[in-house]
Amino acid sequence: MSFHDLNKHHDKTHSEQYTRYSVWVIPLDGGYETSPPLGTYCGTDLPPVIISHGNKLWIKFVSDIFGTRKGFSAEWDGTSAGCGGTLMTASGIFMSPNYPLPYYHNSECYWLLRGNRGTPLEIQFEQFHLEYHPKCNFDYLAVYDGNNSNAKQLGKFCGNQIPQLIHSSGDSMYVKLRTDSSLQGGGFLATYKQVCREVLTVNRSHGILESLNYPNNYSLNEHCNWTIQTTKGNTLNYSFTAFDLEDGSDCDRDFLKGLKETEFTHKQSEKF
Repeated sequence: MSFHDLNKHHDKTHSEQYTRYSVWVIPLDGGYETSPPLGTYCGTDLPPVIISHGNKLWIKFVSDIFGTRKGFSAEWDGTSAGCGGTLMTASGIFMSPNYPLPYYHNSECYWLLRGNRGTPLEIQFEQFHLEYHPKCNFDYLAVYDGNNSNAKQLGKFCGNQIPQLIHSSGDSMYVKLRTDSSLQGGGFLATYKQVCREVLTVNRSHGILESLNYPNNYSLNEHCNWTIQTTKGNTLNYSFTAFDLEDGSDCDRDFLKGLKETEFTHKQSEKF
């Protein structure tokens, strides 16, 4: 963000040296009022170019009751690459800003991992170096089991110990990186992927299940299986809204196989 104009109000009530500032512009490096501040500006001197470390910038404007001026004009450009974002592939990689060099001070970055519906995700950290604190109160990485920070927290990490493999219960995970103004670390490098083997979905009345990478082509040599279990005493109706698999004699190449349990617990199969 770059400012083109900024004005302050002078209130010289006692002496020429006394100046009351009636306007503050405070940009914060993130999407919330609790995000790290990037500075506080007033007067007529143009602030420097302000660069966020993520895809959100929260700006606070305050004026008092003593006077008014023209205000400010600023131009923002969101085309530069930063940190955070929404990752919607079945597998991929993400890292701290500036990796493998130390990450930035006063940063706040958010990643939303959103896979194909019906299949959970897992995150594997390859490298991890954040400022250490016993309670991770300074620099930290937090992972949530859902699509925002209101979801259940799966872990909060800092220091140099690589976190264990993290699994989601659903098809999305939310990752937050927060850094302060003191020490830095080398950052982190992580991979993620959807795991479609031995997936169990229980006690839900409805849902959607997609092949990995849908609506794009699924991967070669893929083997997936899901078990869907609804409330005891109910039955399941499964209807397809799209279906495009490689054809073959007796479905001997790519196929989807459905198994159902009879009242005698013997499994019967149907192949598509």
